[in-house]
Amino acid sequence: MSNSRGSFRYRTRREAKIVLSNGNKITCVVHDISTKGAGLELAAAATLPDEFVLYIPQQSQQFHCRITWRKDNKIGVQYF
Repeated sequence: MSNSRGSFRYRTRREAKIVLSNGNKITCVVHDISTKGAGLELAAAATLPDEFVLYIPQQSQQFHCRITWRKDNKIGVQYF
């Protein structure tokens, strides 16, 4: 899948956690991922801060993220 983002995004369906600064966690699903960002889906539309940590247990990875777009219960994030 080629796109204008400058990096190849891999389609996936992995459960992950959005970790907020207060320690609360929100479960989400990673639908696509690249070296620069990811597309996430939440169970319901939620109010999230612009920046948070994304933890993917299957890969034992965490990323500091910034939201780049929002639509209903889906968001796009960029790593920083």
